[in-house]
Amino acid sequence: MRAFQEGIKNGEGRFPDNDIVLVPFSAERGAARLSELDPSVPEYMSTSKPEKFLKNDGTIVQEIVHSIEPAHPERIATNRSFEIGTKVLTIKSYLSTNAIKSTSSFDGVDWCSVNNSTMCAIQHIKAPTLIVAMGAYHLLADEERMFEKSAAADKDYIVIEGATLGYTGCKDCGVPAENFSNALKNNFDYVAKWANARF
Repeated sequence: MRAFQEGIKNGEGRFPDNDIVLVPFSAERGAARLSELDPSVPEYMSTSKPEKFLKNDGTIVQEIVHSIEPAHPERIATNRSFEIGTKVLTIKSYLSTNAIKSTSSFDGVDWCSVNNSTMCAIQHIKAPTLIVAMGAYHLLADEERMFEKSAAADKDYIVIEGATLGYTGCKDCGVPAENFSNALKNNFDYVAKWANARF
């Protein structure tokens, strides 16, 4: 990709300023995330050590938390589509926001090699920081890493039992939906209590 960018600078490109880049298997509804096809992968779907876990009954326990998000086998089809599964970018936007450098997806990532990396930014944010993870979503491990990399002296990380990306309780996680009936309330009650104690 950098060779294309250099070619444009040298007047060898199709256009004098930029060009298009198609990134298959990467758009929001078609993202080819292993965790969405196989939620049993602990490196994506679990915390690496015991963390605060806000249960539906309002109690907080300390344990290794495993996401209960179900598999999304339908993504196999959407990953392969153009309309849903492909990002349409330019060389400049791809290199600045998507082409993160790495030698390993877990411990060899140069988080600051792109300009929109939360994992990079969190290392420079010193304001009190609260990271609330949803217990029925696939970012538990990433959010735990963000918490660990946070530069804030006052920081907190908690997982809400049964909560989905939209904060509500999961309705298709293989257990009765009422098991997570308080997910939304618990989430915002915790955030309010945390914020009121600091601001």
